[in-house]
Amino acid sequence: MTFNAETDRLAACIIKNASWLVLGIIGEAFATRLASVDSCDVNPDEAAHVDRAPLRSWREIDDASRTSAHPPLFILVLHFSLGRTELILRLPVLIGGTVAL
Repeated sequence: MTFNAETDRLAACIIKNASWLVLGIIGEAFATRLASVDSCDVNPDEAAHVDRAPLRSWREIDDASRTSAHPPLFILVLHFSLGRTELILRLPVLIGGTVAL
């Protein structure tokens, strides 16, 4: 009988705090992915985005994105970012993947 009462109390606590539990898991997943950003090399697609991002005008960015198989939004995000490190390159994807959860 005691086992059922403890199980019911645990289940009620988990249900009551489910949103905090989910946010904690998502936060831990974000932190783990953020810690592993520098562990792999830049792939050819990422290098192509970085090469196209520092162009001077919107027109040059648009023309460069037409020769790419990827949408131009990521190139625009990189164009207006604050740096050219691997962290800045992968941060929009990291944040987008976390927000999608």
